[in-house]
Order: sequence, then C-alpha cells, then structure tokens
Amino acid sequence: MLALVAAAGVAPGAASGAPGRAAPASSEDRLMKATAVAQDAWRAAHGDSRYAGHWVDPDGRVHVSYQGRGAAAASAAAVRAISSDVVVHEGARYTYRELVDRRDTVSDHVAALRQAGIRLVEWGPHESTNTLRLGVVEPSEATVRTLRDKFGADVEIEEVPEPEKDSLFLSRWDDFSPWSAGAELNDGYSSCTIGPGIRRNGVNYFLTAAHCFANGAYLYNGSEYVGRKNWIDTRDGGTDTAIVTGTGSPTMFRTDTAIQTMSATPWTSAEGSGVCFNGAYSGEVCGGLTVIKTNYCTDITGRLTCGTATAGKDGVAAAGHGDSGGPVHIVSPRWAYAGTIVGAASPQFVCPRNNQGGTRTCSSWVRFQMIGPVLSYWDATLL
Repeated sequence: MLALVAAAGVAPGAASGAPGRAAPASSEDRLMKATAVAQDAWRAAHGDSRYAGHWVDPDGRVHVSYQGRGAAAASAAAVRAISSDVVVHEGARYTYRELVDRRDTVSDHVAALRQAGIRLVEWGPHESTNTLRLGVVEPSEATVRTLRDKFGADVEIEEVPEPEKDSLFLSRWDDFSPWSAGAELNDGYSSCTIGPGIRRNGVNYFLTAAHCFANGAYLYNGSEYVGRKNWIDTRDGGTDTAIVTGTGSPTMFRTDTAIQTMSATPWTSAEGSGVCFNGAYSGEVCGGLTVIKTNYCTDITGRLTCGTATAGKDGVAAAGHGDSGGPVHIVSPRWAYAGTIVGAASPQFVCPRNNQGGTRTCSSWVRFQMIGPVLSYWDATLL
C-alpha cells in the first residue's frame, strides 16, 4: 500500500538488556500480548525526559528507545522488568518530545508547501527509526530535496495516495439513553457512529467525529432523538472530535445487539500493536489489525488535526462510510478505548457488510484519532 522514497531514517541505537528469544510466527494471540506489553512499557517510560519512542516489531517484540545512554535512564530498569521480550535501545538522536516539536514545525509550513505544489497528507514521528516521517503524494526528487532542506536531511519521505473524495466515513440502530458507543447516529441526512462516553464538567456526554454533521445539528439514533452536536474542536492542530449532549454510557456495542462494559482508563497505541475498529455500519473488526503510524498531523478532514494514527490489514474491510466517530479499542488485557474513527487511509472498495446496494465503501487501512489528546483537550475522562 505504501512505499518509502529514499528513506533516510536514523536507527534508534544499540539494544541493551535481556537477549531476545526467537519469536514464533505472527498470530493474533501474539499481537494481542505484544499490544498489552507495549502499553505497560509506554507507561513506565514515557514520562522520562530521555524517552525517544516505543514500538512492536513484526515478530511481536516490544522496543523502547532512549536518547543518549538509555541504560542510565531512570525508567529503563522498570521497562526491562516488564518482560524479557522488551528490548531497550540507547543512542537515539531525538527524544519523543523533540520529534513531536518537529512535527508541529511542519504544520506551520503546510499551506506554503501546497502553494508550491507539494501535497503533504500526513506528518509525524516514526518511532522505530527515531525520525520524522512525511507522507507526500507523488514526491519527485525535487520535492524530496525541498523537504529535506527545510525539515532535516534525516526525514523519511513516504509516498501516500491522494485522499479519495468522500474518504471520511460519514453514515446499531435502536439504542436508548444512556447511549452506547458503536450505535448509529444521524441528522436525518447522513450517518456516523456514537463514540466513547465521557464525563466533562460533571456531566456525561459522548464523542463523535467533528467532520460529521453541522455544528449544532439535532441528532438521532434511528428516529429517536439523542442530543445536539454542541461542542467541536476547531483548533488548528486540534482533534477531529465533537461532543454530543446526549448522555453517554460506559458500554460499547460488540454486535448489533450485544454490549461490553469498557475500562475508564484510556489506551495509548504503539506502532506495531493491535487495535479493533467498531463502526455502526461495519461492526466490530479485529482480526489482526495492526497500527502502523501514530501521533501524526494531517488535514484530510478539511482542518489541521494532530494526534492521528493509522491501522488496518490488507484484504480486510476495517471500516467504512457510516463508521466515523466510532470507537477504536483493544480487548486485552482489558476492554479499553484507543481512539475514534476518522476515515480512509487506503483505496476504498464496496463493503462486504451493510453495503447499501453497492454504494457504501470501506478501506483496509483507516485513520483514527488517538484518545489521549482528545481527553486532554476536552479536560474529560472516560466513563
């Protein structure tokens, strides 16, 4: 799906710690286990000033990198104690904070680059190579030179497809208050999906995608009134989220009729870890979906948003129209929210489920808004 163009990544550095055992072939069980270990490693490491990133490799081994001498970092011992499958790297050039700062510098130049004919689609940290990754439509050699002159010789330039028209997933059917995540949401004309329930200023609400519906729209589940799209994150560099005044619930639909109570503790996705998408139209889709990018910026929604990630699996209909705003989650070691669905990150095709006579399209690779930045901005907690 994606091809690197003259990538010039900087390796995180030499590994230290317990020697790794030979990993078995990839499996959904191994991905699930690695996803849980990656979360534990992130919790132990991300507050350290030398923290440079974490990821899961194709064999399911978790890696954590540090700037400088990682072995001396305060959190390194705690990271190693999590599992013998965790590999600690030292010698990274950039801290994770520095990579995010570089990402935000790119955001300031996107408009000017567009005017110069350079179509940036997404930009953000690539933790496994400890550098900045820029996703560009049809990058020429001149484009690569321009971007490296402006943002550093070590940036990775990745060719990505031009976002398709209607690549945002606008579109179970008879829920009731308090409203469960994964239920259908409509304004009488178009449909999206109810997202995670949140608590803000002492009141329970729920999230959906900012690009769904007009602000202030009256929203329904089927024909039953739910509430209004009352607050929307319109910041430059914000999140693709909005808050609906309907009362949210700590539960999420797993099928069209069965629900699951979710953890109130948010999940931070790592590159290489697993997730599930759960839209009203496509339903819950897990089956080895893997995160390939995290915490980048993009403007595919029509406004600049950051804290975006991409996950999916070739050949799988991960999500499609009508699923926007729906929950992205993990199932082990607990049922927890990782974000909300944004839209397509790969070419679309007719969905196998609820395809509306062949008019509803899905994608194998899907963008989602990471839940951490969302909760931080809204000063909210999960229910």
